[in-house]
Amino acid sequence: MADTPRDADARYRATFHQSPASTVVYDHLGHPIRVNPAFEQLWGTRLEDVPPGYSVLADPQLAAAGVIPELQKAFSGTAVTLPALPYDIASVTGAGRTLWTQATVYPVFDGQGRVVEVVLSHRDVTRERLAHDRANRLLAVARGLGDALTPEDVADVIFREGLSALDADAGSLSLLHYDDNGEPTEFEIVRDTGYTAGTVALYRRFPLVAGRPLTTTALTRSSVLVESFEQWTERFPATVDAIRATGYEAFAAVPLIGEGQVLAGLSLSFRGPHFFDDGVRVFLESLAALGGQALVRGRLYANERAARERSESILRDARLLSDAGQLLASSLDYQATIGSLVRACVPAIADWCAVDLVRDPDPAAWPPQLERVAIYHQDPEQLRIAAEFQEKFPTDWERDSAMSKALRHGEATYVPVITDEMLAASALDEEHLGFLRRLHFRSAIIIPLEARGARLGVLTLCMTDSERHFDDRHLSIARELAYRAAVAVDNSRLYEGERRARADAQAANLAKTAFLANMSHELRTPLNAIGGYAELLETGVRGPISAPQRADIERIRHNQRHLLSLINDILNFARIETGRIDLQLEALDVDQAISQLEGLIAPQLRAKGITYRLRQLSPGARVVADEDRMRQVLLNLLSNAVKFTGTGGIIEVTSVRVDDRVEITVADSGIGISVENMDRIFDPFVQVERRLANPVEGTGLGLAISRDLARAMNGELSVMSEVGGGSEFRLTLPAAP
Repeated sequence: MADTPRDADARYRATFHQSPASTVVYDHLGHPIRVNPAFEQLWGTRLEDVPPGYSVLADPQLAAAGVIPELQKAFSGTAVTLPALPYDIASVTGAGRTLWTQATVYPVFDGQGRVVEVVLSHRDVTRERLAHDRANRLLAVARGLGDALTPEDVADVIFREGLSALDADAGSLSLLHYDDNGEPTEFEIVRDTGYTAGTVALYRRFPLVAGRPLTTTALTRSSVLVESFEQWTERFPATVDAIRATGYEAFAAVPLIGEGQVLAGLSLSFRGPHFFDDGVRVFLESLAALGGQALVRGRLYANERAARERSESILRDARLLSDAGQLLASSLDYQATIGSLVRACVPAIADWCAVDLVRDPDPAAWPPQLERVAIYHQDPEQLRIAAEFQEKFPTDWERDSAMSKALRHGEATYVPVITDEMLAASALDEEHLGFLRRLHFRSAIIIPLEARGARLGVLTLCMTDSERHFDDRHLSIARELAYRAAVAVDNSRLYEGERRARADAQAANLAKTAFLANMSHELRTPLNAIGGYAELLETGVRGPISAPQRADIERIRHNQRHLLSLINDILNFARIETGRIDLQLEALDVDQAISQLEGLIAPQLRAKGITYRLRQLSPGARVVADEDRMRQVLLNLLSNAVKFTGTGGIIEVTSVRVDDRVEITVADSGIGISVENMDRIFDPFVQVERRLANPVEGTGLGLAISRDLARAMNGELSVMSEVGGGSEFRLTLPAAP
């Protein structure tokens, strides 16, 4: 039996109402005329909620999505399928949900083939779409975390993507801190949005407290999701009032875990109830895993970068100290070296550097008189301001200032951060404060320069326009620089004092030598006259003389010759000291020169019964020397050997060539010289072993003159001796070719 139209219409309506698919029927003008229960259940609204005059063909959301032309095809008689798109039905009806749906639209014709109705069937693809979006979001998170290097960059990515993915109204990211035993102690908020300033300030750092969701997250290492106030009351009753006061309801706390440890917690808040489906939970778990790994990597990078920066800082510091040492050791002119040091410090460790030295480092002299030896800043205008400041406001030594502490008590002043309040508190008046502000002080170190217990000055280092601040590393470097600068200044002043003392001594010595020379010249004239008159008397020019008178005249002549010899020694010494001795260097036969000396000392040898030996180990050896001066040196050595050798002793003269030198040795078996006196025997006017039991005449200039003559001839005179074992004097001269 064929269906009647009534039967067909009944079946159509039954199918429409029983269909699980959300369906809405429009008239030919696009006005909704029927919806099925599935529609109401899916969208959370009713047909009666649609405002009069609404037409799907004029829907602004669909127009914005660009699907109105496709809809018009259905109203023209062609079935169409629309792309998946989001739709907020509440914007039309005032109630309902926002869903992602894909619609199939097909026309309904009357018997004449005219479109009388259009049926639109929705397929809810919200979960699929959210899953797709979350997958894309996770990919974006992974890419962002892959590019993030520092913990700060990682925190930015996690916080931004977590908020956006769940469309949260507020949130925070908190780092979890641990104690020395590895136990979690407190959270510290490092990122936040949506909460009031008071709430953030209250919870900037907060301890782990049982019964709070973020604490539960840290202790259980799992997410805590609270969808409504009912769940707050059920799970965290102690926090309900505080949560209501914030204006938020739903909440998510997600742990970021890395290397088996909770590193941070991500908190998300929602103004109303919020359902966390399985897709959301999976997304949050994935976000937590990626974030934890990225935080570990970021910390490793930060640690490596910090270690590299520390290493580079150590190298820079070592280079600065090395350069400072070289600069300070390059010259004894501390004015120049301190200036170089000050310039080397800027900008390496400071923006300002200055050194002030005390003119008289006597601690009893107060207040000290300071001299600014060097000051440097890269900006000449700042140097001008500093000079004007110092002129207008000299140091008040009665105040307890950093300079006063440094020089009175040896105390260093270290101010890591200088605030404007600190400047205002230390200012004398408004003008003084204005200068301090113009100099832009941000950090300061003032260190005393101390050496050998004396405070020599002050090293001042300041940070200004670079916005840097000093730390303990800078303080250590400043102390080392101050120590090195103090030693350099002290050494320079010691050297200068010694140089002046030496110059004064040399001037006094030259004056003494000139006096001796003048005195000797004045004495030679009467002595020569005495000798001449004695000789006239001895010849009988004034008449015959008796034997006793002749003996007296001989004594006069003997003492005259002795005095003349002493005066000649003094004159020779004076000439050598003043550099007025003339030398005629030539090649001389050593054997011949030594042989000529024996006849000069033979009477003294016979008188004391001394055995004289000559050993010529290098026959034909020749030296480059002045003949008279060489003879003078050797005769002095032989005369001394005779003086200090007892009766029956031995004197031996040896000559030998050694490489490019010739050594002439005069050895005796005399009384010898003690070790403590061997360095003194070559000093002028020194006579050792001069005793009443063994008186030795002379001025004490013989050996001093002999060594100076040897050195003037490019040679040397040395001695080896021991008490009771005799002495050995060695004259070394250059060998002639």
